[in-house]
Amino acid sequence: MRFVDSNVFVYHLAADPTYGQKARNIIEKIEAARSQPHQP
Repeated sequence: MRFVDSNVFVYHLAADPTYGQKARNIIEKIEAARSQPHQP
């Protein structure tokens, strides 16, 4: 199991000018991985 720091969500939701896009990229990668079969 992996954990994501809450700041990623804060930066994304607040559309932070410095980290907002990076946070969005992280969230998109997480969502893409959820659609893939689990690999131990």
